[in-house]
Amino acid sequence: GYPSRRFFTEFVNRFYMIDPNLLRQNIDDRAISQKLCAKAGLEGFQIGLTKVFLRAGQMALLDKQRLLVLQESAIVIAREWRRKKARDLYLRMREAVVTLQAGGRGMLGRMRARELRKLKAATKL
Repeated sequence: GYPSRRFFTEFVNRFYMIDPNLLRQNIDDRAISQKLCAKAGLEGFQIGLTKVFLRAGQMALLDKQRLLVLQESAIVIAREWRRKKARDLYLRMREAVVTLQAGGRGMLGRMRARELRKLKAATKL
């Protein structure tokens, strides 16, 4: 028999991430459910009028694929978060370095101007 049964909407809401492009297409939940089962490589399934019927073990295969997609997504999110943190740190450090360099150049310019004033004052005598 078919021990696992899910309404189309429930099925799509749980497993859409196996192929998110299907949601962008203008098709009903029944067609999306059928395409999701085909994409997942399921053999023991039937599409009824209102539900998807799955043979024993097929739900576990779908859950495994769903979990893999969610894990990959979590990895991408973590990577992007670390990248953003590193970039923010780099930009703050670069701004600090530019501020220090500008302060150093200003100080050197003032010292040079002071030396030139002393030299000019010494040559006037």
